[in-house]
Amino acid sequence: MANTLGTKVGTLIAQRTIDYLREMLPPALRYYVDFGNEGAVYNQTTTARIPAVGAAYDASSGYSAPDVTDTDRSVQVNKWKSASFAFTVAELNGTTRNLVEEHAPLLANTLATAFLADLAAVFVTAAGYNDTEEAATAYDKDTVRAARKRLNVAKAPPTGRVAFINADAYEALTGDARVVSIDNNPSAHNQFVEAPSRLRVGGFDVQEYPNLPDNSQDMNGVFMAPGAVIGVTGIPNDANLADFPSDAPATAMVRRIAAPMSEDSLINIPLLLRETKTQAGGFQMDLTMIYGFAKGQTACGERIVEPAS
Repeated sequence: MANTLGTKVGTLIAQRTIDYLREMLPPALRYYVDFGNEGAVYNQTTTARIPAVGAAYDASSGYSAPDVTDTDRSVQVNKWKSASFAFTVAELNGTTRNLVEEHAPLLANTLATAFLADLAAVFVTAAGYNDTEEAATAYDKDTVRAARKRLNVAKAPPTGRVAFINADAYEALTGDARVVSIDNNPSAHNQFVEAPSRLRVGGFDVQEYPNLPDNSQDMNGVFMAPGAVIGVTGIPNDANLADFPSDAPATAMVRRIAAPMSEDSLINIPLLLRETKTQAGGFQMDLTMIYGFAKGQTACGERIVEPAS
């Protein structure tokens, strides 16, 4: 019997897309981004705070909390990205393919690619981050160790570190037996086998990201500690939402989809699901989210660029 799409199938695709997004986005991003599921206003400017921790002190004569100065940063929610697909009535009734399995990964890849590109773009447009020259083809374990040392010297937070490197750099890094050998690094080896686009190396969640935006120096990697970039996410309002005051008839079935965080995922990704039936009997589904990023503490970010030719 041919497939047809209904509201349950649309919700399943949305939930599967969230599952795939969680697989694609490093869990450590929760230290950088406020994954809120509330309605947000496009182009709204909100304030995110970079927490500071005071130094340890001698408490033998009593507890006296030192001053702690958090840093406020303005974040503009100026990115509104969607992933969509549509089927004609003939397509809906002419296939036995599993539409959920086919389209959830594609929608997830579309949204995650846009999300990470906008995050990495902060390093291109914002000044103040430290630059280190190294060819992508020369990446190895020493590259990660050196980036770790530079962040440690800068007193960047040691937990929740992530790195995005391009395809050439990832190929070179995973060619180093010290990184993926089961004898030298069994944890990274297992992760390399199970998730070939992500590794845990030197305290970083290292993710392959082929579409790193280039600056004039040809950036091939970004190594970050929490605070390097800050961001917020939200769900755009839609006049078709049941809780949106309107006397006009609904033209689409619209729901907020935000699966609760779990100990495994640690990231709650909010999406707005729109399902529209066309007058000709076809169907369109849209998944959308809005978000924004801003420069954080530049001492927490390391750019690695190709040597000047």
